[in-house]
This record gives sequence, C-alpha cells and structure tokens, in this order.
Amino acid sequence: MNCQACQENLSALLDRELSEAERSELEKHMAGCAICCEQFRQLARTSDLVSRGLFVLEPSPALWAGVRARIVEGPRQAPGLFEGIASVFSGATLRPALAAAALTIIVVIASAAIVSLYHDRIGGDQDLQRLFYSFIEARDQLEEEHGSSDRISELADEKQNPFVTEDRHDGSNPFKS
Repeated sequence: MNCQACQENLSALLDRELSEAERSELEKHMAGCAICCEQFRQLARTSDLVSRGLFVLEPSPALWAGVRARIVEGPRQAPGLFEGIASVFSGATLRPALAAAALTIIVVIASAAIVSLYHDRIGGDQDLQRLFYSFIEARDQLEEEHGSSDRISELADEKQNPFVTEDRHDGSNPFKS
C-alpha cells in the first residue's frame, strides 16, 4: 500500500469502517511509515477533541415562548407605499437622510467650482495658443518676403511681438505676471 491510499483511508480506520483485511494492511503500512502514522495520530487527536466538545444546546424557555407568540400572530403585513415613505422621514432615519442630502449638495457645488476653474484655464490656454499661431504665421510670412530669419529679427517690431519678455511697451505681455 502507498501513502496516498493509506491517508485516504485513515478516517475510515478511525471510524472502524474497514474490513479486517483492509485494517491489517493499513496498520502494516503505518508500522513502517512515520508520516502516515503521525497523520493518523493527529486525526485521532482532532476527533477526540471534537467529540468531547460536542454537546446539545437546549433553547431557553423564553425563546420558545417568543417563537410561539410570533406563530400565533401570523404573518406581518408589509407597510404600504405611504407608510414606507413616511418611515423614511421618521426621527430615526431623518438625520442620516439630511446628512446624505447635504453631503450630495456640497459635492455638486465643489464639482461645479472645479469644472468652472478648469474651463477658465483651458479657455486661457486656447487664447494663448491662437496668439502664438498668429505670431508664427506672421513670422513665416516675413521670412518668405525677406528670405532670412536674421533679417526678420531686424525688421520685426517689438510692439507687435507678444512674446517679448521685457516690458518695453504698453504692458500687455502675456508672459509677465
């Protein structure tokens, strides 16, 4: 007999469900196999602990009296639609409902503020992008007309260049704070 077959039959050996020949073969294997022998000891110990710990619980007489009373009452009626709605606004559930409503309002207002700020930021970026592209187009046009980018810098009027970082004109530089 191998260990797997032995271990599969340990519980049957403990419960005395094996024939004399099967029991003899298992015992012979366990006499020469320390692992299977130890598993049988652990199984026997666990079984002993469980059997000593099992006892029958008797429900208290008060429990039975309550069960009998509920049986005599019969099935309870489910509340109607209006009673169900009214129960939501009863004292016990009104405070959590108001707290949930207030939290929802706060989240909606905060979300609207964040979206508004983000939208304003995106709009500003789009204006700057349009300004940049118009400047690039004007530069490209000057380059076509005059042929060299060095010559263009001499010809470009600083007042029309929105990307000049020094404040030499009316102060409408978008890069200065």
